[in-house]
Amino acid sequence: MTRLDVRRGEAQHQTLSRSGDSYSVSVSNRDAGLPIGPGTMADVLQKTAPVIEAVGKCVTSFATGQFRFPNIERAWCDAAYWLHEALAETLDSIAFAKLETALEVLVCAENTAGSGSRIESILAAFYGLSPNDMITSNSSTTAKQFVKGIVRDRSRILHGTWSTLNSHPAMNRRSTEEFVIAVIRRTAMELVAYANTAAPSDQIEAFLMWVKSKNQPTP
Repeated sequence: MTRLDVRRGEAQHQTLSRSGDSYSVSVSNRDAGLPIGPGTMADVLQKTAPVIEAVGKCVTSFATGQFRFPNIERAWCDAAYWLHEALAETLDSIAFAKLETALEVLVCAENTAGSGSRIESILAAFYGLSPNDMITSNSSTTAKQFVKGIVRDRSRILHGTWSTLNSHPAMNRRSTEEFVIAVIRRTAMELVAYANTAAPSDQIEAFLMWVKSKNQPTP
């Protein structure tokens, strides 16, 4: 229980700021489950049942050693672990490194170039985005620039180009967390349908190609 509490972080988050010669402190309550009212958890579980079932299949495969797809599901569980580590991380710089690592191990990137190209494949398969498409309708950042930013920030932090303790990554941590969560969740759900196809390949490239072709509109 002590380890769980440490990983969750402190219940109160305090921020100390300095402006000139004066200091100020702000406090926010981060106690787990604080905003959840009666009946909320049951409602959430009901609405997210497909996700819970899909994730459960991946975890059960790993726990029992009886895999549907040994390569993809092992990679998925490794990615989920790195995502958890990122969410529990207090330093933004290390959190970014862990978030990008989650994507890298999910797609078995092997190197920086492979990481960038396969994250682009995720954007193409899951979101229908080409490298030059804007990442969102109200954004000025292309999919390629978004991927480059994720890979670049991790590389600069881990190779000492940026300070671990005093860096300010260009990417927004919250939006990057949301992206990685969405990718890992979507991967688990797509694997449910992929497992029911004829002779599915246990390779991430084949899986992403299948997802992309499935989501393409019929001419």
